[in-house]
Amino acid sequence: MFCIGQYVMYSNSGICRVEAIGTLSFIENSQKEYYTLRPSYTTSNARIYVSVDTSTIMRNVITREEALWYLNYLKNMEVKVSCFKKQNLLKAYYQELIAAQDINGYLRLFKEIRQKEKLVNKSGKKLGQVDLNFYRLAERMLSEELSIALQETPDCSKKRLYDIVSNE
Repeated sequence: MFCIGQYVMYSNSGICRVEAIGTLSFIENSQKEYYTLRPSYTTSNARIYVSVDTSTIMRNVITREEALWYLNYLKNMEVKVSCFKKQNLLKAYYQELIAAQDINGYLRLFKEIRQKEKLVNKSGKKLGQVDLNFYRLAERMLSEELSIALQETPDCSKKRLYDIVSNE
């Protein structure tokens, strides 16, 4: 169980802060308890309500030590650039990489698409829309989680990521 005030990684929504735990007043006669989550890096007043007994992926944010370890891991990670000709196969492959919603999949996705971007740029082309969408997702999820773990802004964490993958 999570605590009020705790930061969690919720599905592909990213970092959220647990604002409340309990029944929801706008659901009549419900005894079911919910986490009220507030996405951390948004300007809206959006709230996400997640049943405390749900199987939806919600996990603790990594620690500072884990963040530093993962950044080092990213530096040494070996990846192969995917070369699917059909966009639906590429999309399925990327979805499989992030299905577990853990940092390993996002790191692999980020580094793989970054290497792909370097290759296609050399030939005067640009990444396709599927690549761009998943690249942005991985970048956002990683920079948000690292920023909480390292107590810095998401922009600083994003810069760390790019510094690592650019120095290869």
